[in-house]
Amino acid sequence: MPRAINVTNGNNRAQVRKAILHRRAELGGLSWRKFGAAIGINGGLLNAVARGKKPPSDRVLRAFGFPVPRVVEVSEGYGVGRTCATCGDVHTTQRCPTKRKPRVRLWRDMSTREIRAAFENRKPMEASNQ
Repeated sequence: MPRAINVTNGNNRAQVRKAILHRRAELGGLSWRKFGAAIGINGGLLNAVARGKKPPSDRVLRAFGFPVPRVVEVSEGYGVGRTCATCGDVHTTQRCPTKRKPRVRLWRDMSTREIRAAFENRKPMEASNQ
C-alpha cells in the first residue's frame, strides 16, 4: 500500500492567533460577539481560536488571509483526506496516530510476580497537611 502524500500546510496557530487579536485591536477592542459579526464569523469560535482552545477552521483562515490546507486524494480508494495539523501527513483515520496517549498497563494484564514487585518497590505516600 503506498504511503499517503505528505503536504505541509504552513499555517502556524500562533500566527493566526496573533492576526485575530491584532484585527480585534484595530477595530477598537470590540466584544467577541460584535467582532465576529463584523467579520462574518461566530464570535465564540474566534475567541476559542484566539485562546488556543480550537484549531482555526477554513473560514477563519480565509477571513484572515491565511492559506487553507490542501485536500489531497489518497491512493487505494480511501477517499479525500486533509493534512494533519500535528504531523503534516494525510491520515485515513480521524485521529493522528502520533498524538495518541500511551496505553496504561492494567493490573489484570500483569503477572503475579510483576504485581508483587510493584507493591514492594512502591514509594510511601506522603501525608498532606490541608
